[in-house]
Amino acid sequence: MASSSSPWTSFKGFVYSRQGAPSDVLEEVTCSLPPKIVGDTVYVRVAYASLNPLDWKLMRHLPSWLIRKPILPCVDFSGTVVALGPDVSDFKVGDRVYGRIGDVTLESGTKSGALAEYAGTKASSIYKIPRTLNLEQAGGLASAAATSYAALVTSGQLRPGQSVFINGSTGGVGMHAIQIARNLVGKEGSVVVSCSEPSIPRVKQLGADTAYDYKSPSFMDSLSRHKFDVVMDNVGDHSFYYACPSFTKPDARFVNIAGDIGSLTHMLGSFTRMAGHFLLPSILGGTPRKYSFGVCKWTRECYAQTEQWVNAGQLSPVVDSVHPFSPAGIRAAFAVMESGRAKGKVHIKVDDGAM
Repeated sequence: MASSSSPWTSFKGFVYSRQGAPSDVLEEVTCSLPPKIVGDTVYVRVAYASLNPLDWKLMRHLPSWLIRKPILPCVDFSGTVVALGPDVSDFKVGDRVYGRIGDVTLESGTKSGALAEYAGTKASSIYKIPRTLNLEQAGGLASAAATSYAALVTSGQLRPGQSVFINGSTGGVGMHAIQIARNLVGKEGSVVVSCSEPSIPRVKQLGADTAYDYKSPSFMDSLSRHKFDVVMDNVGDHSFYYACPSFTKPDARFVNIAGDIGSLTHMLGSFTRMAGHFLLPSILGGTPRKYSFGVCKWTRECYAQTEQWVNAGQLSPVVDSVHPFSPAGIRAAFAVMESGRAKGKVHIKVDDGAM
């Protein structure tokens, strides 16, 4: 239990209460976590909050009438443990950790988020930072690694010697997926990706054998020269799934990880098409390739493997940019995310002192 003067009972955060552009709807507020910490809850002084596409998509497209309480965005973070519930035994105050926000509620009723000086989470949602990383590098590792792992290992079942195609390889997830795919297929396998022409040297440095410029008129013709075992789609274009038999093996797995969020009408149409991918047999016009949606799930197995790769130098977090924890800095960070041109994770430095 902490006293009412504990720093997490009054701290700065940024929330939104209505639909709109991040620059219009985010506002600075004073937040408070419950003074008494209970159960398996952990309080963390946030060092870096890391943005994901879902953060700005929800802001722009979630109807205001569905927002009952202010939303504190961002789930990915790194920081330092400042308080522990009585049921927590794996961590101690002062531990440097990274992870995702768990199910913890602020005093106001708003769910805790990482775009604040302090965050509440569950012990099962955080992990000690690997010895070879600093707080900045670890800030966005949890979702990037977990999404890639879910797509390539859990859903894709990618194995040594196989071939994989990663569609959209230079975002926060894609840059990490290249490295994870390289580790999974080994030297005997192949990693092929799509990106813009200027990014080709960078993705090859991360482990891609071949990279195709997705803007090139010959892009689909180039893909048709391959027969992939697994496709990981970070873009979410349904037409790409329809075309995949031309560049995949008959037993290939197509894994989509891009949530198609827009207006309610748009999302209904997208959901209908996705349901068809799962349910419509090829005899009735369905695409004859196994389709799945890779759901980000951070498990102990995923964490252990991620730590092993990181400490062995086989997985290096890629950070596109770091922005200050201020209204102007946060607006700039969201602008980078919305541009679709981020080459890695986009961070907000909340507390330099936590380093």
